[in-house]
Parts: sequence; structure tokens; C-alpha cells
Amino acid sequence: MKRHLAQILTIAVLMASCTSLDRKASAPTPFATKVLPTKTVTPSPLPPTNTPVPPTPTSIPLPTDTDTPTAIPKASGTPTPTGTALLPTDTPIAPSTDTLTPPPTETSGPPAPPFPDAPLCAVHVDTVWHGLWNSAEVCHYDHEHGDSVDGVLAEFGVDIPQFTGGQSISYPWQTPLENEHKHPGYKWTYKPTNEDPCVSAEVGPNGTDGYAVQFHARGNGPEHLTRVHSSLVIVRVCNLAGQSGILATGGWQDYGQIVSTYQNGVILALTGQPQPPYRAFMSPYLSLGCRNDDGLNIDCGSGTKPQLTSASTWVSRPQAADLGHRVAQILFRSRDPQVWINGSTRDDLDAQTFRWVCGGEAYNPVGCEGNNTTTTVHQVFGFVPPAWDEMDGAVDGLVTFQGYTDRWGNLVDGCAAPALDCVPLILNGVPVGGFSGTFDNALPAFSPAALPERDICFQPDEVVVNCDDGGMPSGWVGPDN
Repeated sequence: MKRHLAQILTIAVLMASCTSLDRKASAPTPFATKVLPTKTVTPSPLPPTNTPVPPTPTSIPLPTDTDTPTAIPKASGTPTPTGTALLPTDTPIAPSTDTLTPPPTETSGPPAPPFPDAPLCAVHVDTVWHGLWNSAEVCHYDHEHGDSVDGVLAEFGVDIPQFTGGQSISYPWQTPLENEHKHPGYKWTYKPTNEDPCVSAEVGPNGTDGYAVQFHARGNGPEHLTRVHSSLVIVRVCNLAGQSGILATGGWQDYGQIVSTYQNGVILALTGQPQPPYRAFMSPYLSLGCRNDDGLNIDCGSGTKPQLTSASTWVSRPQAADLGHRVAQILFRSRDPQVWINGSTRDDLDAQTFRWVCGGEAYNPVGCEGNNTTTTVHQVFGFVPPAWDEMDGAVDGLVTFQGYTDRWGNLVDGCAAPALDCVPLILNGVPVGGFSGTFDNALPAFSPAALPERDICFQPDEVVVNCDDGGMPSGWVGPDN
């Protein structure tokens, strides 16, 4: 009996021992900490939509406006790469919520087409783009601002109101009282691509492939005696090696010598001309058509060919003189400026006179096309210093950087928002060196195709037609366009 009990106890102990082993085997163990491999993150170039944070618009004290040539401070040499980055390169920027246009009056049906007796618009905002016709308010303006820029953000990744501090017309780096006194002169040219994309022209080794440029140039007489005007330049810089990047900047443009006529004329007698003078066909220059006011056809050298319209060319590329903006320059033309210069006054010191294309002695736009509604940028030039290559930490011939410059394109520190000498600068994978686009290889420079008309013309039945196809000009455009 004792022996039997001992066997039972032995079996019980063994069973208890097995149960204990099973529990230990089934108990959950703590998860081991997973060691991840170290990953080095290299900042990538800024995406196209990475644009400056909308700054608070800053009021800039400016001197009294003048239409006489402005003395130009000598710009420094190649900018020293000491700018402070405007944004971290890995920070996504939300699109601007600024409203570019005033809310239109609610209307039913399609937008209203223009008609000859339409009224002048009662409301005008001088920091907002508009064309000649406002279909929402069913009214017209007395000036226009060139091409619509609705596609610029999608095409180039630059949000214009963010870049300027909330404006689609003018900017904090305007020349003295430019928007207050000469607002109608602001024009936009927007080209998603250009002739011979990525092929360099006068300046190389890089070319361009599309641009959006806001520039300033009224079509009247005093404007053509003023050599310094403002600009905003957005351009795709590229080359045939496949390198391509976006550059955006602003500032002042110096158009150098004022001459008449185009590449074959007289250097006007003005106290503000560059010194020493250089040959009249070399840039930078501003040229205007000339009228033989004495009727003898000897002042302007035009022979007996009738002059029905004027013409002008403005180019700020520093070919013959080291003037103007260090990073970006432009060339634009018009086949319908509002005036000719009177040929006999070109040599009269600071006493040039003009004749209206529409009206002669007094401006009269009725039935006349000489109203400066064809002004268009044809070329963008510039230079990205090779010394800037290392600013993004990679010496690879491409520059990705955000910072500020002064009005002439020299890098500056200490800026927090756009101002006269705090102009935003964006470079997103831009090849170093010079760049320029081509023109005139496919289209004659002063042809309607190269300088499209923005006035509105009407047939006798009031149907709108392109002014180059006939019809009566609107007569809406004022003398300051």
C-alpha cells in the first residue's frame, strides 16, 4: 500500500512538472527592438511649387517721381554668394490664398462679349492684372496689362502674389512712384516656350525655354526719355545637355542709351545718357521711331516711305556698357507705340518733342491703332555666376538657392520680406553661366505674329475681330498705355 501510494505520488509530481514546462513554453516573450539601418537623407532640389512664404507688404518711402533720366548707382561686380536662404529646401509651401482679382458681379450665362458703346469700368485696383475688357462687369478699361498670367504657377512653379507680397501688377521694388504715377505702363508677357528651346543666342552657353516677364513701358513721349524701369523675370534656363531649372528674380532694368531710330540712328541729346557714349546699335539701348516733322524726309533717313506707325525696341543686355541688372535682362518690342519723336529735335539738349501717331498734335484714339497694345518681350538674357554653384552644397554646375538681392541683382543678407533692395531670388536647379533665348529665326521681329494685338476691333455689325484682320479699333485706350 505504501509502495502503491509512492508510485501515485511520483506520477503526480511528474505530471505537475510537465504542466509547468508547457506553461513556460507558451508564455509570450517581449518583442525585440528592431534596429533600422542608418539612412542618410540628401536634400533634393526645390520642387517647382516651393515659392516664398507670403510676406506682409511693406510700405517703401520713395522719392518724388520724375520722367527725366535717373542717375544709376554703379552695381558691384559678380555677386558674392553670401545670401541667406529664404526658405529651408525641404519645407513645402502652401499655395497663396491671395485673391488676384476683385470678385465679379454674379451673372448668368456666358461672359459678356465686348461691344463698341460699353462703359468705362467704375472700379479699378492698381495691384491687380486685367486686360482691356472686363466680361464680368461688362465694361472696359483705358489701358491693359499684357498677357494673362493664370498659367504661370502651373508652368514654372512660381506663385506671383507670394513672390511680390500680394500683387499681380507692380511690386515693392518699383522705381520711384512708378505704380502711383505711371501704372498703365506695366505689361506681362507669358510664353510657356520660346523659339529654339534651350539653344543659346547672344549670351551662352545656356538657352531658355519659356518665360513670364512683367516689365514697365508706356507708349508716350516722356516714357521714351526714361532709361530705368522695373521688372519681374521668371525664366526656364536650360541647355542641350538636358540641364534645366527655373530662375525667378526682380529689380530694375537699365536700357542705356536712348536713340532714334532702331540700330541706325542718333544718340539723343540728353543729360542722363551713359558716359562715355557708345555706338547707337549696341545694347543696352532704347530706340523709338522718328518722324520727319519738317516734311523734307531728311531728318530720319526714311526716304519717301510713308510712316503710318511708329516702333520701339528696348534691350537691357549689357553689351557695350556694364550697366543694369546682374542676373536677368530683357528685350521687348512694340509695333505701335503712341508717338514718334520729331526728327529735328533729336539734337536739342533735353528738349525733344513728339508727335502722336493717333491725332498728331493731340491724342485722339478714335479709329487709330497707335496705342501701344502690342508690346511683347522677345528675349530673356542673364548670368548665373559659377561661384554660386556651391551655395547648395553640391558643385555640379546647377544652383538651387533662395534668398534676396538688391534692385540690381547683387545678393544681400538681412531681408525678411520684399522691398526696394530686398528682391526675392529663386534658383531651382539652374545651370551656371550665361543664358539667352533666340528670336527672329522664325518670325519677323515686327510682324503681327511676333507682336500680337491686344486692342479690340469691331466690324460694322459689332462683331469682334482681330485688329490685324480689319475692323475698327475700340478707341478705348488712353494716352498712358
